[in-house]
Amino acid sequence: MIVHKRKFYSSRIYSNKRVGPHNLDVISVLVGGLLGYCYGEKRNNSTRFVIHASSTNVEYIYSLHKLLYKNGYCSAKKPGMRKEIGKNNKVYFSIKFRTFSFTSLNFLHDIFYNESKEKIISFEIHKLLNRQAFAIWFVAHGGISGSGLMLSTGSFAYKDVVTLQRAIHQNFKILPTIQRHKQAHVLYFKKEDKEDVFNIIKDFLVDSMLYKFK
Repeated sequence: MIVHKRKFYSSRIYSNKRVGPHNLDVISVLVGGLLGYCYGEKRNNSTRFVIHASSTNVEYIYSLHKLLYKNGYCSAKKPGMRKEIGKNNKVYFSIKFRTFSFTSLNFLHDIFYNESKEKIISFEIHKLLNRQAFAIWFVAHGGISGSGLMLSTGSFAYKDVVTLQRAIHQNFKILPTIQRHKQAHVLYFKKEDKEDVFNIIKDFLVDSMLYKFK
């Protein structure tokens, strides 16, 4: 496959001039992020993406920032830690950065959001869920659970979780089960699937994320 690259290093370029074509790595990162800790902001007929995660994922966020900057999708400024106040006044630290805005990436916002700006899953997700996107998603919301692996889908409705389950089965020949967990639904991979999941995503993991399989 020939992957074309287009660079947009200056924030002064108008969003409607950032027309692509887009690097497959970048699309995969954004798709995986939207399944996890990334969200899209559509305004003035253009879309930017916000990648926001806890400090436990800092090394991975830095690697994503490096990839997006290298391809011209965000500024060179390295994102820093910020103090957050969470539920029950719990203090934690997070890291966040934004991409530039693109009219040519509106299609991703339209795939992942309905008219009420709620996150949804399109039936076309299987066309976008490749190994890299799966890895980004797993780093955000996956990990060991009992003898298997659990992948959180808490922000999505049950019908969307079913769509994700089918996409994983179609693309990777693994069929996770849907289970109820803390008032939400999760995807659970049984013990015998752990090695297969790891082999699918290992090429896109940084060392600090390997604990998710131990």
